[in-house]
Amino acid sequence: IVEILLRFYVFQLQYFSSMSNVFDLLVVVVCLLGQLFQNFMQNLSLVRMIRILRTVRILRLLTMFQELHLMIAGLATMMRTIFWGCLMFLVIFSVLSIIALQVLNPIQRQIVEEQRANGSHCERCARAFASVSESMVTLFSTLVLGDGVLDILVPIAEKDRSASIVILVSVAIVYLGISNLILSVIVEKANEARCQDTFYQAVVTQKARQQERHEIMALWEEVAPDDETIISLQELQRLWHSSEIFRDYFKSIDIDMDHLKYALMHMDHNGDGQITFKEFADSIVQLKNTNAGPVAAFVNH
Repeated sequence: IVEILLRFYVFQLQYFSSMSNVFDLLVVVVCLLGQLFQNFMQNLSLVRMIRILRTVRILRLLTMFQELHLMIAGLATMMRTIFWGCLMFLVIFSVLSIIALQVLNPIQRQIVEEQRANGSHCERCARAFASVSESMVTLFSTLVLGDGVLDILVPIAEKDRSASIVILVSVAIVYLGISNLILSVIVEKANEARCQDTFYQAVVTQKARQQERHEIMALWEEVAPDDETIISLQELQRLWHSSEIFRDYFKSIDIDMDHLKYALMHMDHNGDGQITFKEFADSIVQLKNTNAGPVAAFVNH
């Protein structure tokens, strides 16, 4: 309640322009009504459902963590891929079940009769391939879950060569083919969602800029004379010609002396030719992540 009141105080009427704000307000209002009229509304399943939706609000707070936000975004993206993957599995298993009903079922019956004659018992063997639906269940449990392979598939493969070929092809299609194909599409879609996620890209860019700024400041602490915090054009030129570490670092990130002059003059607002090295580091980071047109024009000029 306090969060909603503070947001409404800040955004005022623009608070209702966001669907997430409206959803939060609806959840809180319904929960308050549920507490006030608990005896009257305790049997309403809709109220209980909306209360459960309060947990969804936590996901928005958890997206502040980069890795967790990436997992949630990937989960939301791959649900459609999983749906089509399940549909593909259904079609593949339907076709394989029809083949199994024609090829594997007669052999399975012979094996069941031999087992009964020997006194052995298998609970599912007798109906493993008795119908298309039973065949689908059997193939799914054996090929995907790995349950009943030794009891059902191995005896059939050992008894008949054509049946072993059908089983081998089924394993190749389901286990080696479709499963890996769906997994690769899920990974690709998750990566695509990550690349298109503006929030994630902004976080990555911000962290990269912080890392670059930290490296430049560490470089300055190494080459700065007497812990100096001010850098001038003359000092910049001196470091470029005298310090191999200073020169090699900026060359490694494709920044030469002309670009360094531009970065210094860009932050020299009062025109005295001196700025703090923190300002210089910020200017370098901005230079690396901006359009090169103005920089090229300055260098050519």
